[in-house]
Amino acid sequence: MSAIRLLIVAAAVGFFVGVVFIFVQPLFGMSPLTQRHAEAYMNLGSMSAGTAFTVAWAVHLFISVCYGLAVGIALLLSRNAIPFIIQLVVFAWVTTVIAPPANALLVRLIGSKSLPSPEQLPPLNFQLDAKLLLHILFFAAIAAALWVTCRDRQVSD
Repeated sequence: MSAIRLLIVAAAVGFFVGVVFIFVQPLFGMSPLTQRHAEAYMNLGSMSAGTAFTVAWAVHLFISVCYGLAVGIALLLSRNAIPFIIQLVVFAWVTTVIAPPANALLVRLIGSKSLPSPEQLPPLNFQLDAKLLLHILFFAAIAAALWVTCRDRQVSD
């Protein structure tokens, strides 16, 4: 499989896992991210419910595709399982740490078309909690799907 094809598959898997992620979140005691963002967009601006819902899903799925691409690139750069697994854990941890201020920034930027001041952003999340577990599962699901897709195929340039 070519590197380009692997990245296309990684993006598609990221999209699919992003959809699943939203439906799994309530199992961890959280309301779906897309619901929270859509409500915030409506509260901050004049978006209709339908537009806010669509924008929330579009933003979430764009980020999920980017995460899929990151996993694909990590797979291409890794020569064996240990560095790949380490990269996935680091991705999961970093995305969990930056999620609160990143989400708040996106919500404010999209909902009100203005940037919040740094003081208005929530702190970084260094907790070892369900959010970290969800991010680990998210990246692991993408990695597992890529492994199943690529296990019998040599990745080439």
